[in-house]
Amino acid sequence: MNKVNTTALLERVKRLERQNKRIKLTGIVVVLGMAFVLLVGARKKVQKEIVAESFRVVDTQGRTRAGFSANQYSSELTFYGENEKLRVVLSAGFSANQPGSGLTLFDRKGEPRAFLDPSSLTIRDKKGKRRVVLGTVGEKRPHGIGSSFEGTGLGLYDEKGEARAVLSVRLKGPRLVLFDKGGEPRAGLSVRPGGPMLVLSSELGKPRAVLYSLREGSTWTFTNERGSPRVGFRINKGGPVLGLYGIRGKREFSAP
Repeated sequence: MNKVNTTALLERVKRLERQNKRIKLTGIVVVLGMAFVLLVGARKKVQKEIVAESFRVVDTQGRTRAGFSANQYSSELTFYGENEKLRVVLSAGFSANQPGSGLTLFDRKGEPRAFLDPSSLTIRDKKGKRRVVLGTVGEKRPHGIGSSFEGTGLGLYDEKGEARAVLSVRLKGPRLVLFDKGGEPRAGLSVRPGGPMLVLSSELGKPRAVLYSLREGSTWTFTNERGSPRVGFRINKGGPVLGLYGIRGKREFSAP
């Protein structure tokens, strides 16, 4: 009887030992699983990068006040007024469709009033017409003051967006051009390598009077409506010289 009881007791002890091993193994697995969950959770908490195509910031009343967006052509940072009208746009383009970067300022009605890019500053009136350009101004077209009035400088425009005054600096020297309401150049003052020059033009943009000063002397020339010289007056080292020209610009009289 004692032998049977001893045998049964040993079997129960062995069974308890096996159960204890399974419990320990299960506990280790649970602990490892919890540690893994905590580790992943901790890594998610310290993640500082947010990936999105656009963001929108609203005020306490739900009105849009700022935004950031990007696409395959450009990215923009925008700010809005209390009426949700655009006030500031900072953009960066990186394609042929959206070249360069720029800053645009808007009035309370959401109309663009000033634009700044890497090469110029443009200021517009309430109707959207440009009134001031600082940077690369002017355009290339023939007129009585020269082959073009493009350059880096300051341009002033009227209410129709037409250039009225352009002050530019080119490789050949500075130049000031004044325009009439029709956009035709009427007066120009420039300083060239050879000396200063003043040009007065007709309503068609043709030069009618040209005064320039060179090292050899000064010359004042009057032209007809075609731009051909008719009267010339020159002062050089030898004294004053008067010249009269025909319709085709050929000299017909000179004195002395």
